Amino acid sequence: MAMEMSAAQAVSGRSVRTARAGWLLLGSVLMLLLGLSGQPLLGAAKMAVLFLPGWWLLSLRIIRPALRRPAFLLWTVPFIVDAAVRGFLHFSYGAAPDSSLVLTSLANTHGDEALQYLEQHAVPVALASLLALAALTVLDRIAREILAHDPGPDDRGLSWGLSWPQALLPVLLALGATASGPWRDMHPLAFWPQWPAQLASTRAALRDAALEHQGWIDRAARAGVVGPIEGGRVAMLVITESINRDNLGLYGYSRATTPALERHRHELLVMRHAWSVAASTVPALDAMLRPTAADGSRQDLLALARAAGYRIHWISNHDDLAIRTRHGGLADEQVYINRVPGRSARTLDGTLLPQVDRALADPAPLKLIVVHLLGAHPHYRYRYPEGQPETGSADDAVSAAMVEQGRWPWIRRFRTEYDTALRYHDGVLAALLKQLQAVPADDDTRKLWLAVSDHGQDVGHDRNHAGHSPMTPAGYRIPLLLWQSGHALPPDAQALEQRPVRADWLADLLLPRLGITLPGADPARDALSADYRWQPPVLPVAVANYLD
Repeated sequence: MAMEMSAAQAVSGRSVRTARAGWLLLGSVLMLLLGLSGQPLLGAAKMAVLFLPGWWLLSLRIIRPALRRPAFLLWTVPFIVDAAVRGFLHFSYGAAPDSSLVLTSLANTHGDEALQYLEQHAVPVALASLLALAALTVLDRIAREILAHDPGPDDRGLSWGLSWPQALLPVLLALGATASGPWRDMHPLAFWPQWPAQLASTRAALRDAALEHQGWIDRAARAGVVGPIEGGRVAMLVITESINRDNLGLYGYSRATTPALERHRHELLVMRHAWSVAASTVPALDAMLRPTAADGSRQDLLALARAAGYRIHWISNHDDLAIRTRHGGLADEQVYINRVPGRSARTLDGTLLPQVDRALADPAPLKLIVVHLLGAHPHYRYRYPEGQPETGSADDAVSAAMVEQGRWPWIRRFRTEYDTALRYHDGVLAALLKQLQAVPADDDTRKLWLAVSDHGQDVGHDRNHAGHSPMTPAGYRIPLLLWQSGHALPPDAQALEQRPVRADWLADLLLPRLGITLPGADPARDALSADYRWQPPVLPVAVANYLD
C-alpha cells in the first residue's frame, strides 16, 4: 500500500510540474506576443528572455507566499506598460520611445499641449490601456495557476523538484544576457528610469543647437563667402554609412556588389584611396561637415552654403539625435523617414527616393540636397529587402580566401549579408544619380553628385570581427564618387583617381565644385586641384600605405 501511495504521489508530482511548465511557457509566449505589438520579432524575443528570470523565480519556492503577489506585480507591470507604450507608438507613428521623433516632439511640448494630445488621441490611448490591463489580468491568472499547488510541508525540495543549480540555471542564463549593453538597455527597469534624463538632455540639446546653428551661420557670413556668379546649381551630397570600398565591384571586388554603378563608370570619378578620419558616425560627420582649417579655425559646410545663397535640404534615413540637432538642423528643409534608433531599424534607403524627387523639384536656383543613408550599417540583414538573392556563396573566391585567413563561419556569414546589403545599396546610389541627371536644366545650370561613406567596416577584412572597427584600417577605408554635368572625365582622370583623399577635407573638394569662393581656402586640400598636397591623417591605427 505504501509503495502504491508513493507511486501515486510521484505521478501527481510530475503532473503538477508538467502543468506548471505549461503555464510558465504560456506566460512567456504571451509576453512575446505583447512585445510584437511594438517591435520586430528579435526585439520581442529579447524582451521575453528578459522577462523570464522573474517569471521563473516566481514558480520556485524561494519567495514567501505573502510576498509573491507584490513581487509578481513589481516585476510584471513594467514589462506590460513598456509593451503597451511601444505598441501605441509603433501603430501611431512607427516610432520607438527613444527615437528622435518622440524625444524631440515631447521636448517641444508643454503641459497644455500634452493634455490636448491626450484628448485628441483618447481612443487609441484607451485601447492601449485596455490591452495592458487585459494582459496583466491574464498573466495574473497564469501566475495563480503556477502557484496553485505549493509543495507540502514534508517536501524539502524546490517546488519544481529540481536541485538548486538546476533551478537557477535558466535565471543565470537570462541574467547573463543583461551583461550585454544593448540587452540591458532594453529592460524596462533599466530603460524607463533613464528615459526622463534622455528627454531632459534632448531639451537641452535643442536649446543649445539653436544657438550653435546661429553661431555657425554668423561665422559663415563673416567669412565673406561668395556664391556662384551666374547660372543655377543643383548639388546632391550623398553621405552613406559603413561602406568599405574594398567590397565594391567598382573598386575591383570579385563579388558583383555594384552592377548599377558600374554602368555609370564612364562618367564617374572614382577616388580609389579615400579615407575617413573616424570610425563612427558622429565624429566622422563632424569632421566632414565642420572641418578644421590649417590655421585651426572651423567652419560649417552647410552654413557656408547657406551664406552663399544655397537652399539646403536634409533627407535622412537615420534616427540619430546628435546628427539631427548638430547638422540636419542647419538645413532649410528636413525630412527623416526612420523612426527607430539603433541597429534594429528596418527602413530601407530606397524609401527616401520620393522625398529626394520633391527636393529636386524645389524651384530655388541654388540648392544643395544632403541625403543621409543607412547604407550597410549593422545589422546588415536589415539593409536589404527580404527575399533579395544573396550576393556571394560559401564556395566562391571570397569565401575561400576567408577560410584561408582563418575567419570564423559566422564572420563569413556576416560578409555575405554585408555584400548583399551593398548590392541593394548600389541600386539606391544609382537611382539617386539618375534622379539628379533627370532634372530639367538649361545650359547655365550645373549639376553635381558626390557620394561618400562616413566610415568603413571590418567584416573579416583584418580580423575575426564584423562591425565598426576603430583599431583596424578597414574601419577607415571608404568610397568617394563624383559626377558633374557637362563635364566629361578629364584626360588625367586616372591619375586624379589615384590620389589619396581625406574625408575631413571634403569641404575643400566640394566648395569649388559648388561655385563657392571662401577667402583663405587652401587649394592644397582640394584633391582635384593642381596644387593638391596630400598629408596623411592622424588615425588611432597604423596604416602602412594609404595607396592600398
